[in-house]
Amino acid sequence: MLVSDQIQAFARDGYLAVENVLTEDELAELRRVTDEFVDASRKVASHDDTFDLEPAHSRSDPSVRRLKHPVDKHPVYAKYVRHGRILDIVECLLGPNLRFHNNKINMKNPGGGSAVEWHQDWAFYPHTNDDLLEVGIALSDMTEENGPLMVIPGSHKGKTWNHHEDGRFVGGITDPTFRADRAVPVTVAAGGVTLHHVRLLHGSKPNRSRKPRRMFFIGFCAADAWPLIPSGESFEQLNARIVRGKPTLTPRLKDLPVRLSLPRVPGGSIYEQQEKMRRGLATVVPRGCARRCRTLSVAWLQESFMPDDFAGAANAARDGNLEMLAAILDRSPEVLTARDGDGRTLLDLSCRAATGDIAIPRVDGTPEQHAAVDSILAAGADPSAADRQGWTPLHTAAMAGHDDLARRLVAAGASVRAEAHGLDGATPLSYALFYAKA
Repeated sequence: MLVSDQIQAFARDGYLAVENVLTEDELAELRRVTDEFVDASRKVASHDDTFDLEPAHSRSDPSVRRLKHPVDKHPVYAKYVRHGRILDIVECLLGPNLRFHNNKINMKNPGGGSAVEWHQDWAFYPHTNDDLLEVGIALSDMTEENGPLMVIPGSHKGKTWNHHEDGRFVGGITDPTFRADRAVPVTVAAGGVTLHHVRLLHGSKPNRSRKPRRMFFIGFCAADAWPLIPSGESFEQLNARIVRGKPTLTPRLKDLPVRLSLPRVPGGSIYEQQEKMRRGLATVVPRGCARRCRTLSVAWLQESFMPDDFAGAANAARDGNLEMLAAILDRSPEVLTARDGDGRTLLDLSCRAATGDIAIPRVDGTPEQHAAVDSILAAGADPSAADRQGWTPLHTAAMAGHDDLARRLVAAGASVRAEAHGLDGATPLSYALFYAKA
């Protein structure tokens, strides 16, 4: 049950976190079953009806970003649509007659789990009224570091934003006036739950920590909230989803802003729907961020943006995983020109990894890390591409004292005269001379 202050906070802000809802035994059981599904994904090479996979997924290192409709896949998950303590909380916010209407487990693996663009759930499935919310059951701690849910408090009282691009629903906000400056993270310990209103603006960052983030989401609505877009379910099937109270034949109507999520781009999950937006963003970020800023504020962009395949390639290069790197370069050659929030290319990040992040005195990377650099060069990376400060991969090699790496970059066409304007115009040659003298 919730106390009055919590109920008022949800009405005001559109979200809430409640600690200690599950027991330790319940949490352990959910984790065990989820681990079994992740292990089973080793046999899957592409998205299917159960798994939505990260770009870096492989048989040897399975990486799942979503488990689809888990309630239909295992009885342990099915228990939670009728979990007493969860329904007690939901009833405080939606009333005594409740239906569940969707479910999934979103996973953010350490070191770059996929981000989710800003969006409103209401844009996906508007109903006759907005007494709908999403419950997130934390299977692991959700912290500010591991890609937490980000929300804009009070935004559930505002308009329904445009989620269409080129005439198709793409699952993320595309309005050029949108800003996320008031965004705050939602944190909760494992075993707790989050709740957010169907019209609340929300998204999530990549997981840059070394700890996983797994959330089991179940959507609930008042029984008199009927979908405006047919789901394909029969009347009997909809009534079978009643988990507390009684069904009704009388929809409750509320005057609300609605935009239908039609027509949709191919693909079932939000990641696949937002892929249309991502493809338009996988080029050089600093020069192309105007389009991105239609969905994210500049601060959000600089802090968190890395296209999925770019992040996967960068991680593969750092880990010396040549098989994974080759696979990503083959399917997504655009990662060679993509950049992170600091304007660094894949080649630059790979050179940094191979030099111990420009360690002084010199640190030698592994043979696999150096082979990753060569693979990226062979794929056509520009060895003179500079970040925002004018820093190039050759600057990295020169400062770290890696003469062999420097020779390979020069042989590939790197300029020895590129000026790092953020460092008093220093060139790679001047750095090499300085550190040779030192």
